[in-house]
Amino acid sequence: MATKERMIYEYLRKGKALTQDKAKEMFGASRLSAVIYRIKDKRGKQYPADFDIQAPTVTVRDRFGNDCHVAQYRMTFGGQCVLPF
Repeated sequence: MATKERMIYEYLRKGKALTQDKAKEMFGASRLSAVIYRIKDKRGKQYPADFDIQAPTVTVRDRFGNDCHVAQYRMTFGGQCVLPF
């Protein structure tokens, strides 16, 4: 069985973006930044060393219709995203 960390790594590796809310919904990960930290820390050991994870801030609406700014994680390879932001 795959761990949450591995599932999130594979999801990002496919070029998909991930926010905290989406990570909680899809993977049950309540601390996405901690998972991202562990993935980055294992580069070149458990995971290939050919990637980085960027987290630009995006604006989303909360349940009350207010604008909120959240990190949207994406994996990059050689400084290039798999898919455009």
